[in-house]
Amino acid sequence: MKLNQLFLFSVITVGLTIAIQSSIADDKPAKIDSKKKEAILQLFKMQKTDQVGSQVTEQMIMMATQPNGPQAPTDAQKEHIKEVIKKEAKGDEITQSLIPIYDKMFTLEEINGVIAFYQSPIGQKFLNSQPQLIAESSEIVQQWASKTGARVKKKLDSSKK
Repeated sequence: MKLNQLFLFSVITVGLTIAIQSSIADDKPAKIDSKKKEAILQLFKMQKTDQVGSQVTEQMIMMATQPNGPQAPTDAQKEHIKEVIKKEAKGDEITQSLIPIYDKMFTLEEINGVIAFYQSPIGQKFLNSQPQLIAESSEIVQQWASKTGARVKKKLDSSKK
């Protein structure tokens, strides 16, 4: 799996965990103002958050159909897995689960401010730079984690002596 895909998958997993915990904690979620919900959905579209569900679905399919252990799934098994995941993984559920978080964290005016920023030339540059920023940041984080892990292992190994 590519590093930026792993990063995206990790971010999505954390986001889903938070969203699920949030929805479990609230037995009866508050009614969201329709104008605010519309603005949140517009923001999601600009951030391409509305595409997360299909990206996660593809990641799930890729992970589920890769060889795991000594036996690789057959082509028929892969197709069955793909069908079941596509049927069960409704990407819009992710988007809908994220709306209450944005509702809780931001006012309508703040959401509209972010939208206005994204519509500006600087905001467009920011949005268009996100994939490269994530990819390069992920690489730096991986290098840091590798170096730090090696130093920690070395210290731990030397303290055992």
